[in-house]
Amino acid sequence: MKTVYDQASSVCPECGGRKIIQDGRSGETVCEGCGLVLAEPAVNTGPEWRAFSLNEKENRTRVGSPLSFTFHDKGLSTTIGSIDRDAMGKRIPQETRYKMSRLNRWNTRARRTASEDRNLAYALGELQKTSEKLHIPSIVRERAALIYRRALKKGSSS
Repeated sequence: MKTVYDQASSVCPECGGRKIIQDGRSGETVCEGCGLVLAEPAVNTGPEWRAFSLNEKENRTRVGSPLSFTFHDKGLSTTIGSIDRDAMGKRIPQETRYKMSRLNRWNTRARRTASEDRNLAYALGELQKTSEKLHIPSIVRERAALIYRRALKKGSSS
């Protein structure tokens, strides 16, 4: 959907053309004469949720997991699951599962190339194991992970 503006106030600074097009799909405002993009769509910083019923509107939540200092990547990376079924419920062939396992292993290695990343991943793993054995609340574990991150950062910068 394109909207054409032919107004005196809408003048292209590049060619002086007055035919300014608003592209409804991309959200861009473009000069028809020279193709200069005059304006790009604004980033929508609104909520990332959709609601289709009153109950969903009342219980709306943001998508994705919250950030967590207890993961070396703060929980932002994507992992390949180890489930033996696809989205349709069919069994994944053994050869494909083997490839998925190898990809996951290399993905994990690639994310931890720097010694600081390996150190952090190992330390946070130990923190996880120890805190589970001692039944330490997750909020305390988060705080400990944050303190360790700060100490590691301070140690690497000095």
